[in-house]
Amino acid sequence: MAPLPPHNTARFWYDYHDGINPHSLLCRYVATVDFGIDDVMAAVDDFLNAVADDLYLISTQGARFADSGSDISVPVTWSGAGTYGAGTMPAVFAPRQTMWLGRDSLGRRFRVSLWGIDATTPDNFRFASVGGNFVALAVASLATSGAAGAFRTISGNQPSLYNYADVQFNSHWESAARG
Repeated sequence: MAPLPPHNTARFWYDYHDGINPHSLLCRYVATVDFGIDDVMAAVDDFLNAVADDLYLISTQGARFADSGSDISVPVTWSGAGTYGAGTMPAVFAPRQTMWLGRDSLGRRFRVSLWGIDATTPDNFRFASVGGNFVALAVASLATSGAAGAFRTISGNQPSLYNYADVQFNSHWESAARG
């Protein structure tokens, strides 16, 4: 499958700080007359609220977007909360990344990454979606938003989401912690 350019879809970035490092959550979306940047921000806010009970405190740093075909992002005033979650994340968890995954009908991969999840890392490094846990709530939020036009793959299609979230210790942030 041939790669698509990074600017194949419109993109929105939610910039946040987990108390130790700055991060950006990327949301690809399909802009239409009926679905715009305010709708995308509401979708990202809904996702963050879905996991907030199992999230260390993260602070909003800003937001930006880029239209499809553009390599330039433009700041936008964030319409969601100033913070999500509660409690201070221990430094040992700063490199720990949680990822919700899926694929679209063309086989294009989907991933949303978030730092700051407050949960014990499973032995298999995969959080299962069970009951009403944060994984299940996030998958439901992503699926609803995907149907509306947010949280799409690079091809602009809605992904079929996996019923789990992977967790890993990201090497970049491990190196940064070493100084």
